Amino acid sequence: MGREPTGKYYDYTKTMKPERPWLVQWHQSLVYRIMHALKNGEGNLDTLFLTFDQGLEVIERVHNLTCGVPQIVFLTGWQFEGHDSKYPSWAEVNRHLKRQEDESALDGLRRLIREARRYNCKATLHINMFDAYRDSPLWDEYLEKDIIAKDKDGNPIIGNEWWGMDCYHVSYTQEWRHGLAQKRIDDLIAMVPEIQENHCVYLDAFLGARKNDQQGPISPYLGISKQEEAATMRKIFRYWRDRDIDVASEWVIGMKVDRFVGLQPYSAAQGELIEDLPDELYTTGPVYYEFREEAEPADFHERFCLEFLPWYYGNNPGT
Repeated sequence: MGREPTGKYYDYTKTMKPERPWLVQWHQSLVYRIMHALKNGEGNLDTLFLTFDQGLEVIERVHNLTCGVPQIVFLTGWQFEGHDSKYPSWAEVNRHLKRQEDESALDGLRRLIREARRYNCKATLHINMFDAYRDSPLWDEYLEKDIIAKDKDGNPIIGNEWWGMDCYHVSYTQEWRHGLAQKRIDDLIAMVPEIQENHCVYLDAFLGARKNDQQGPISPYLGISKQEEAATMRKIFRYWRDRDIDVASEWVIGMKVDRFVGLQPYSAAQGELIEDLPDELYTTGPVYYEFREEAEPADFHERFCLEFLPWYYGNNPGT
């Protein structure tokens, strides 16, 4: 496994800079996501919005509409049967998104990420390290090793329901102890090395406690404290960064313990919680679009001109 990352708190106030320089200019980029596909309540494909080819057309269109400003796009629903499908596994690319001429869906995904660079765009994967479903190839192993959160009697806890399926959660610390968080990360990079080349990834729902129970531990059966889970989350940030990848996330606060300032450069939500920080240290950006069709959202032009551009030029002095 190599050197073990530390879980120590990073005190950003000493320098007002990240622990290590960001690899991506998050505060000078248009960040959005493409929703490729959704699953249904049986875990099968429900809705196909955009294939990989159509996703590339979106990226080209945004490039043209914005006069080529830097883009970062999170590819969502790229795995198995669509968004949130078969977590915690990331091992299979959604076969419904490939071109006929591609040998595999993986070939199509990697080609999309490479081709996006032609349009000043870093395309990366929208993934999740917290959620788990019973139809996952990893379910039995994660349940047996107590990585799936359990109540005090040892029963798996349903943390939420997404797309008609019960969603369970992973204890970051227990997964780390077994070396499986590290394995998930390394296996994904080996499968899609382009995310390492682009130096960025997006962790959906990177929370240190179940959303409906922020007071207690992820897994009462294990009794791991919120502080220890937050320390493991810091290890995860640093493990990705050791592999030359910045980790953006959905939320600002994990476990209600740490904002992860200096470890996480971008959040898609909760911008009001980091208003005290400069954008070059931690940003949400002024807009966050989602594409489910090739045409841009109805408010794209207005928000780009009135919200994104002032922010963009404010973060690009001299332009």
